[in-house]
Amino acid sequence: MWKNPIVLLVRVSFSTVTRASRRPPPVSRDVIVDAAIRVLDRDGPHPSMDAFAVEAGITKPRLYRQFTDKGDLYAAIGARFADSAFAATGTDLTLLLQPPNAAIDRALTDYAVGILAHPNVFRFLTQTSANREGATGQYDLASAVAGRFAERARVVADSIPLDAEGIEYLARAIVGVMIVLTDLWLSDAKPDSAEFVSRVHELVWGMIDAFLRGRGITADPGVPIFVTLAALNPDAGEV
Repeated sequence: MWKNPIVLLVRVSFSTVTRASRRPPPVSRDVIVDAAIRVLDRDGPHPSMDAFAVEAGITKPRLYRQFTDKGDLYAAIGARFADSAFAATGTDLTLLLQPPNAAIDRALTDYAVGILAHPNVFRFLTQTSANREGATGQYDLASAVAGRFAERARVVADSIPLDAEGIEYLARAIVGVMIVLTDLWLSDAKPDSAEFVSRVHELVWGMIDAFLRGRGITADPGVPIFVTLAALNPDAGEV
């Protein structure tokens, strides 16, 4: 029996639109990472991929369309957290243009506030990386943050100029100490940001001071390092 082509076209078009409307909207990697952080904040540092998927409003197969495996998602969470921790170090010239005492206090305070906002994310990342060589989901938070810190410090040192030999060791030492002490600090029933800053400040400045002294520079923590270097090297004042 002959059918009206217009009716057929309308039916096909309606069917196509209906199928398209039933397709769930795409979910980005960032949305899933946001959901994973909410799960960690709420449920603690031992989550499941199912919980991440439910929080993101998707199925686990759809989650794995954005992330190749558990390790890929863990790395994305770690990168987000590392970016946040790294941002607390301030701009490239923070430590040069401010007295070290003020610059270190500001960076540590911002860091502590960020940690207290997401303590379970910190615990999750440090637990997945500690003593689990080759384990699925391993993420080396210390290495990630230290690498970025060293890169920035090297740029600053080269611009002064200052011998940057060994800067990677300094960066890893500072970050390693901060992560270990953060874990200790969070073990308190009520972690206090001011106490963390006061206890860690001395150690961080001690390592920076030792690095500078190794290059023949005696710095006053109450005077910007840029001023100290300019007094030692008139050319530094022109940078």
